[in-house]
Amino acid sequence: MKLASPITPCLWFDGNAKEAADFYVSVFPNSKLGKIAYYPDTGKEIHGMDAGKVLTAEFTINGQPFTALNAGPQFKFTEAVSFQLACDTQAEIDYYWDKLREGGGEEGPCGWLKDRFGLSWQVFPAMMNKILSEGSPDEVKRVMDAFMKMKKFVIADIEAARAKHGEQCGARHKRKVVQNTANARTVVTRIQRHAMNDNAVHDLPFIVPNPVSWISLATRIVGETRNDLGLMPALSERLRKHDALDCRFRFEPLGDIQYPHDLDGNNLGFARRESLRPS
Repeated sequence: MKLASPITPCLWFDGNAKEAADFYVSVFPNSKLGKIAYYPDTGKEIHGMDAGKVLTAEFTINGQPFTALNAGPQFKFTEAVSFQLACDTQAEIDYYWDKLREGGGEEGPCGWLKDRFGLSWQVFPAMMNKILSEGSPDEVKRVMDAFMKMKKFVIADIEAARAKHGEQCGARHKRKVVQNTANARTVVTRIQRHAMNDNAVHDLPFIVPNPVSWISLATRIVGETRNDLGLMPALSERLRKHDALDCRFRFEPLGDIQYPHDLDGNNLGFARRESLRPS
């Protein structure tokens, strides 16, 4: 059954409902104050309010309707109910973090804060939902370890924590390349000599500890030394037949030549250029 109007949160205040409505309208875009209702001169023995005092103040913030109710000191806001603000930029986080705490609000952990009326808000990066719901277990752990130490969220620090594993892997790969470069030309020579030989692939696991890692490095040197650009497809095909390819890598065509790529799509070989053709 369709409702006559959108579901509207009704917020209980102790005599300052109109002040709260004015404050929220001033903080958010696409906001406006709506109808104001006042207590009549009857029922004071029940509600305790003087005639003419604001009963309710309707307002809309960022397109969401609210009602502020003046109803006395019986009930207070708690963190059991909070409103989430998903922000695309650090500037948005900074703005809402500061504006909502104006006049006596207080900051809490993990992007939570209370405004001066005691209402709780969560101010967080919009990307967080995707990271926590779709990220790998390691990625989620790194991000949570980072933001659990924060009060106001800092997007740059969260992104750094999210990318930390990739940076570490990249650093290890660079160190390995530096360490193995001295032997790489020997590998290239052996590959050139035996790439077209069916029996050569059996020797590769004994020539190098990880054929794919070496081949990706060798591919670079083949290009740099202007050697035969056509040997890598043949060799990669023979490696496939002998199940020697590391499952972490795949080969993709680039023009009529194939080069190894990692799972992120990074070319581990080199871009084909006319200047690299043998003279």
